[in-house]
Amino acid sequence: SSDLIENHKHKLPEGDILTGVQGMFANRMQKLRDRLGYDIYVNEAELDRTADEFVVLVRACHDDVKTRLNYS
Repeated sequence: SSDLIENHKHKLPEGDILTGVQGMFANRMQKLRDRLGYDIYVNEAELDRTADEFVVLVRACHDDVKTRLNYS
């Protein structure tokens, strides 16, 4: 299937081209975003905590980044 092989080039909205591993990763993220609504997918079995605890952690990290960006 063509889904198993990622294109090694990816064009960003600004027109820049990513190639190699970065291009492949960007294409994978785009496929996930189109199909799941998210850029990345982490299987619950891969977590070192419960899914609910992971959500709390991710939200806290997100809020921290937003706070830091607003004050820089």
